[in-house]
Amino acid sequence: MQAAKIQKIQWINQFEEAAILLAHKGFAEVTFKGLGPVLGQVIVTLEGEAHRQRRSLEGQLFVAALLQTQERELLPAIIEDSLQPYVVAGGGCLVQISQAVTSRVAARLIGLDTLEDPPLIGHWLGALVGGTSIKHPAHPTLTRRQARELLYQNLIDKAIARRHWLIQAYQAGQTRREDLPLDLITLLLLHPDQWTLSQVQAEAAFYAVAGIDTTATLMPHLMHGLWELSGQQAEYLTSFQDLSFLRSAAAEALRLHPVLPTLFRQATQAVTVSGKSFEAGEVVGLHLGKANLDEKVFGPNSTEFKPLRSLKFGTRRAGLSFGGGRHLCMGRELALGTPEAGQEHKLFGEAALLAQALFRYRARPDPAHPVQAPQPGRRDAYQTYPILLG
Repeated sequence: MQAAKIQKIQWINQFEEAAILLAHKGFAEVTFKGLGPVLGQVIVTLEGEAHRQRRSLEGQLFVAALLQTQERELLPAIIEDSLQPYVVAGGGCLVQISQAVTSRVAARLIGLDTLEDPPLIGHWLGALVGGTSIKHPAHPTLTRRQARELLYQNLIDKAIARRHWLIQAYQAGQTRREDLPLDLITLLLLHPDQWTLSQVQAEAAFYAVAGIDTTATLMPHLMHGLWELSGQQAEYLTSFQDLSFLRSAAAEALRLHPVLPTLFRQATQAVTVSGKSFEAGEVVGLHLGKANLDEKVFGPNSTEFKPLRSLKFGTRRAGLSFGGGRHLCMGRELALGTPEAGQEHKLFGEAALLAQALFRYRARPDPAHPVQAPQPGRRDAYQTYPILLG
């Protein structure tokens, strides 16, 4: 019996090549292909017209005017309310604090009603993506399907039932259209001819992964970088209440620590990009972690945390951490604001607002519990990060 042929992956490590390939129409997104058997066709697994239509519909959640209103009225209240138990306690784990904030922001965006245990939900979401490779000392190991069912039963199905009731009241003329919440689940249920129940469940689950994980993983890296910066150059301390500076710092931290260090694309036809030839069906690996350190783009000090580094026009401060092309992350401005020069609308982002609030409460590493840095060869994320507040 002949052994199956193992497909060799071409890797792209250079920034410009990776950016061109991400935007190229001859490649399809396959990074999240493993989610297909578990969730079905969520937005990141779609291509072509189906992807365009879904992105157009869900893009209503990320228009500039709505994000500005949320940043002005919603985010500060969520951050303040989430921080209070930790302020009273005098500190806590920065990873859990970040999850507490991002979970509530994501819940509002998706239309989930209660998030009583953000760390537990974070474990379910991690297992949904990583399956049994996700280990936790306090929670059982889960398969992807087990994690999916826990999310559906404990969070998503309850939210769907409540929004069905609200929509029925609207359709019966008992409420007005503007009285309906603007969130993902409501938006999808208003188009019942386009969505099955399982599709709504799956889309909500994927949004929970994307909405909670990115900023919650970023925050310990951001704060660690800023604390180290203040120890090296005391003049930076005056910048820690400046949202513009914190926004640039968040983008710089995400450049150095992309939540997804690799993306994968598959050629839909024979194509040549930047002098490299790819056959139809060939899978290409984009090493964002290396591309974001490209000295030709970010300078000879590309591995250092420098929030105010100079960049040529058109280069995103976060590098390629949000992907690119038609699959560019729609939630990037919610998480990171608009740190690029020339943006018409000004947003500071969830990460900068949370960092500002933490510094307002004198957040600092807990000297009695030294932090353990992420281990080489594993996911670039802190498991714990003890801090003091007040």
